[in-house]
Amino acid sequence: MVSEACLIRRLTNMANICINSFAVSNDDQEALVKFYKAFMDGNVFKTFFPMPEQLEGTICPSPPNEVYLSLYGASNWCDWKEKNWGIKCDIGINEECSDYSGGCRINGNICSGVFGTPWSPPIEAFKKLAEFGFKFYLNYEESGNGFLGVLSWDGESLVDDCYDVDFHEWEEDGVDWREFIPEEFHDMIEERYDEWLEDKYCDEENED
Repeated sequence: MVSEACLIRRLTNMANICINSFAVSNDDQEALVKFYKAFMDGNVFKTFFPMPEQLEGTICPSPPNEVYLSLYGASNWCDWKEKNWGIKCDIGINEECSDYSGGCRINGNICSGVFGTPWSPPIEAFKKLAEFGFKFYLNYEESGNGFLGVLSWDGESLVDDCYDVDFHEWEEDGVDWREFIPEEFHDMIEERYDEWLEDKYCDEENED
């Protein structure tokens, strides 16, 4: 199993991989254990909100299928997953995303861990966890496309904040990103900013 620290370093250097750190809780311990086991088996979303079997093996992309659209809200497997999970693959330890995921751990009534997903975070899927009594906290960063954010549900209010990371624009506009980027991201942004400055100075020296 890949350690969390090593995984984050690995994912940061991979193009278009979104790093997701999460914590979920549930007053129902059986539900929490079910989440843990599903994560370790690489099928969290399939366990809690599986895709209709009829969409398995469909071609993606495909022309609209009016029957499937009326029954499932999607014509094929990838459209359904993007609509209901926010991404095309499940999360956890699996062959499809084995290089993207670390383990998770249970401490009391909280299960936490880290995983990677292609291109974007599984926003829609995590929102659906609330239907099963879960509270959750998810922060994510996709350095390739330059965005990060926080998604959380405490049982009463939903936070869904996403921020574009554009050092060039911030510098031009004189923006202090510390004023609006959550503090938990500051160390990571500082590191990315130092790397950006190094690249910028190297480019300027090459021009000279």
